[in-house]
Amino acid sequence: PASPATAYDDLAERLERVITDEAGLKALRDDVTSAMRESDDERLPRLRLTINQILQDKAALLADCDLLAERNPHSPGIQMQRCIYREGVLGFGDETLACYRAVVDIYKKQGTALPLNPNYIIAASLAETPDAEELRRNYVRNAGDSHIEKMNKHYFEHYTRERFISGDMPPMP
Repeated sequence: PASPATAYDDLAERLERVITDEAGLKALRDDVTSAMRESDDERLPRLRLTINQILQDKAALLADCDLLAERNPHSPGIQMQRCIYREGVLGFGDETLACYRAVVDIYKKQGTALPLNPNYIIAASLAETPDAEELRRNYVRNAGDSHIEKMNKHYFEHYTRERFISGDMPPMP
């Protein structure tokens, strides 16, 4: 049998070949699921999530987000991804806010709830915390000149929940 690294590499390479072929994607998803039974390689569920995104299989996508979140309960990035997908598929509501607030709590517990941490600011904004607007304004005032800081500044200047969830941010000047 192939080593876990080889199995993942082979499957990821296949994705590039079948990316526009629905039947090929579904067969690949089945093979990734089989590989997940034989390996605890964390890249495999992420690969299946990507395949489910391409296939626009919302139920499978949410199941994969839940699986990754269960396996990585202290990862604010993975928890945030789960919240964003859930909101995109299921819509906004109390459950969504609770999801984002849990992400804010992870940042606070890890000591990374910092005023210039853009990921924390996004989590606070989506959680609608009382300080979210001030956090965005503070970032805009204090952003540096690097490309990523300029991009974040632009996003925070034009932030709306709908734009962020849909990915429909205005282009940078």
